[in-house]
Amino acid sequence: MSTDSPESGTTVHRRKKRKQYWKKANLFYCKHQILRIVLNDLGTEEVDPLEDEEWGLLWTDTTAPMSTILQLKPYQRCNHFPGMNEIARKDLLGRNINRMTKAFPKEYNFFPNTWTLPADYAELRAHMLATGNKKQTYIVKPDASSQGKGIYLTRSLDEIDQMGHIIVQKYISRPLLVDNLKFDLRIYVLVTSCSPLRIYLYREGLARFATEQYVAPTHSNMDKMYMHLTNYSINKNSENFVVDEDNKGLHGSKRSITSVLQLLQEQGHDSKKIWQDIADIIIKTMISIQPKLAHIYNTCFPSDHHANSVFELMGFDVLLAKTKGGTIKPWLLEVNHSPSMNIDTPFDRDIKYKLLTDTFTILSLKENEKRRSATTKNSGRLYEGKKTETKEAEHIDEKMKKLQTVISSEIKWCAGTDFDRIYLYEEDEKYKHLYVSVPTPETNASVARREKVMKQMEEREKKEREGKTVKKSKPPKPKEESTVVTVSPRRQKESPRMIHPTNSPKIVTHPTTDTTRYRLTDNVNPYESEVTVTKPIVAGFLPVLPKLKNPSTNDISPLLHIKTLTLSPRGSK
Repeated sequence: MSTDSPESGTTVHRRKKRKQYWKKANLFYCKHQILRIVLNDLGTEEVDPLEDEEWGLLWTDTTAPMSTILQLKPYQRCNHFPGMNEIARKDLLGRNINRMTKAFPKEYNFFPNTWTLPADYAELRAHMLATGNKKQTYIVKPDASSQGKGIYLTRSLDEIDQMGHIIVQKYISRPLLVDNLKFDLRIYVLVTSCSPLRIYLYREGLARFATEQYVAPTHSNMDKMYMHLTNYSINKNSENFVVDEDNKGLHGSKRSITSVLQLLQEQGHDSKKIWQDIADIIIKTMISIQPKLAHIYNTCFPSDHHANSVFELMGFDVLLAKTKGGTIKPWLLEVNHSPSMNIDTPFDRDIKYKLLTDTFTILSLKENEKRRSATTKNSGRLYEGKKTETKEAEHIDEKMKKLQTVISSEIKWCAGTDFDRIYLYEEDEKYKHLYVSVPTPETNASVARREKVMKQMEEREKKEREGKTVKKSKPPKPKEESTVVTVSPRRQKESPRMIHPTNSPKIVTHPTTDTTRYRLTDNVNPYESEVTVTKPIVAGFLPVLPKLKNPSTNDISPLLHIKTLTLSPRGSK
């Protein structure tokens, strides 16, 4: 930028002032006032996204739409990872933890036995009938609700809607009690990156108490929600709800976690061991979905050198229970990707104000923006001209240096907060064996569909052997001059054509010693090639070919998808 000096007539060069995006926040989808108070104290103002798009922070109370995530600019950050509902929804959390439990039963023994209905109804029914324990209590929850809505206890299968979208869990009937009251812990967790995974655990949190003295479930008290549920949204309506008058979190129906842990330490329990076990649960829960999170993130932000366009402040609900040996074992109940930031009491305000302040301290929006501005300005320099292996290696090295800069910055700023870094992938060998490809277990519905298809195929085989083939429409006459597969350049560039079941190709077989020759007609053009049979082909059940190889050139002509045939060049065995 240049201006003319009126006195000397000389040109004065002035440096253009850089915009400070971190000073603006988009809170259009946020209702919590405590967040506005914290950001205002940090020097960040709220802007209307319809009038000003140059904001640096997006905070929403619900999952951000994928369209919004994809439109984030390099200097903007959002408070929700796409795909985090894999543990934020009760049904998906149960499915992911159950999947990991089958692979690592000793590592993932912190989650109650869970069935997701309607898919797992048959398994639940078989379990309840096999155990025959009429004293076993189950807790039923809607699969995607919050704040204790729709939750009830039962011992009868008849009281469970087999077609409802619910989860059923074994009720933990031996919870740890304080003042003869059941309670759970709301643990705050900050995830700053999913690739690589970086997790920070907040030292303070909330202990939420039930408001009626606990008695083990019986037929007469299973409907007493103030006794069995610890949700604040439920118990705050109880006449027995107690507000801490000194606002220090030492008494009442909502207390600080540190006060509860100190009380347990005084009672002879190892509070440090309890806190370490809770951290272990958080790490393993995040690892259960890390591959999927990383895949979605890298798809949305392929050029994010710092891997921190998105962060997540989460709430893990943990219940402490007594084991038969007298020790205390933490159980994971659920995960909230948008923990409540309501400030009903001064005690609430103090904890959540400090929590949010420390969160933005670690995120370091101002410093992060400077790094990203430099990255955006210099992006692509390594790839100017022809790409070579050397330049690609330099690009990877540069990316790792920038990532290490971010990690060092987080560690530096974390030192002045109440957060503890509990997991960094590069430094933790203890959990690396959990990063394996664990297949998703089949549901009863998928098993039933597979068995039905196999049964239909067996029936068709039987009819074929008996000469009772299914009537089929006559295939179109193939072109006589087309005897082998020929692939033109124009055909290669075309996208795969879709052939509907009603327009399926027909196959004429001519058995040979090693291979089978098929003539494929797709109602437009005939193709002929030799293929190796890897699975029996049932007459009348027509698989369609994904690709055909030209016997002379091995060129691939894209057609349709099939998994039962492997194509081979003419003459190969």
